[in-house]
Amino acid sequence: MLENGNPAFMPFAVAGYPDKRRSERIIGALLDSGADVIEIGIPFSDPMADGSTIVEADEKALNAGFSTEDAFDLASGFRDVPVVLMAYANTIHAYGYRRFLADAEAAGADGLIVPDMPPEEFQRELGDFETSLDIVFLITQNTPDDRIGSIADATSGFAYLVSVAGTTGARNRLKTQVSDVLRKTEDIGVPRCVGFGISGSETARMAVREGSDGVIVGSALIDAYADGGLDGLNDLATELADAVHKTKTTDGDNQL
Repeated sequence: MLENGNPAFMPFAVAGYPDKRRSERIIGALLDSGADVIEIGIPFSDPMADGSTIVEADEKALNAGFSTEDAFDLASGFRDVPVVLMAYANTIHAYGYRRFLADAEAAGADGLIVPDMPPEEFQRELGDFETSLDIVFLITQNTPDDRIGSIADATSGFAYLVSVAGTTGARNRLKTQVSDVLRKTEDIGVPRCVGFGISGSETARMAVREGSDGVIVGSALIDAYADGGLDGLNDLATELADAVHKTKTTDGDNQL
């Protein structure tokens, strides 16, 4: 997914928010604004890793009757760009492990994030199923140093670095936390994408300068859409894409 060596702008969208038709338009607008990879979250009733913005978006999608099958159908319409699905473990369990992986592949998805399933549990539940999907695991500020390597070994595509303690949501002050988690993971051997708390161009640029291979933004974009519709979303997404693509890393190796 991250093959050209340049850090990627990876916006997150809740599938079916606020409804299927407008969800498609939101993803289209994100692509038009410069997204390199799209993360599509399958709505869930108890998204424990997410803050109030994404919780409310999930609720709206579920209240509108949006299903896991609908999420696969939505993802299948965006085969020209890498798509990473995000689903909670209970969603996969209820759908059926083998069926979920097969339908995700058929929809053209490139990767899967299961934020509440550590590598050992994933291996126990899904390790017997062959899949073409990159499986992405999370590394947090509190992940012990001796465990980071085992998580990285189980991760393909990229490692998702959680830059703050707590749930998703925009923050303005992230430098220390981002620096810490990037420093802890500088030798893991897979690309690293920073998520949780990126609020705008300043924090996006900071993550790239600190060495991130990608910047994941969700809540801030959902808030921008809620406040300003597609125009508001496009403005922020374009600003973020420019920040990621035009910022140099601290060592100067990459022009983004």
